[in-house]
Amino acid sequence: QGEWHEQVIHLPHTLYPYDNEVSNAPANLARADFGLPENGFVFCCLNNSYKIEPQIFERWMNILQAVPDSVLWLLGKGLDVQDNLEREAEAHGVDKSRLVFTGRVPLEQRLPRYQLADLFLDTYWVNAHTTAIEALWQGLPLLTVTADVASGRVAASVLHALEMPELVTHDFDEYERLAIFYARNPAEYAAMRKKLGAKRYTAPMYNTKLTVKHIERAYRMIWERHQAGL
Repeated sequence: QGEWHEQVIHLPHTLYPYDNEVSNAPANLARADFGLPENGFVFCCLNNSYKIEPQIFERWMNILQAVPDSVLWLLGKGLDVQDNLEREAEAHGVDKSRLVFTGRVPLEQRLPRYQLADLFLDTYWVNAHTTAIEALWQGLPLLTVTADVASGRVAASVLHALEMPELVTHDFDEYERLAIFYARNPAEYAAMRKKLGAKRYTAPMYNTKLTVKHIERAYRMIWERHQAGL
């Protein structure tokens, strides 16, 4: 907080509002529609490609090597980023075919397609922001590792407001280990995903009316302080 000139108002749960009337009904999509294997574990990171840096990419390659029947689903189909990341995968000893790329799609596909993946692997210095909130609302678990900058703590904030702290890791080793654990342990993975499915409707994160109430209370507090000459 010492870095801010403004007075910071801390909301009780989350600063990220979301419209909980957005549909998250089961998707009428198939993995084959997006070039994904029908069987096997699908990791994904549908963040903008500028968020991917070498340190996190190396961990992703370690995860793929530890889970032989898995793929990593990424944005950037047909763009330079596809060629670059395929080359980096090969340099890490991972066949480039295990990176599956997708492009921009219409909104009616963009949200439900998250349901086709098994685990979202977050980026580090700049986390998923809106993407994290959308993916989790669609029932896709997201694994993050907290950084020392605000942009690297967004997903952790969202997950805590969702009452899913088990998906927040604090170093790269823990992040890598937990991703591999969920991919290799179907029962534990299924229990975690079931919990996520329920928490969407009971935790504060997606309680839109509660978030609005807190923001409105913050505005009233600001005005009361102003009137009091504070």
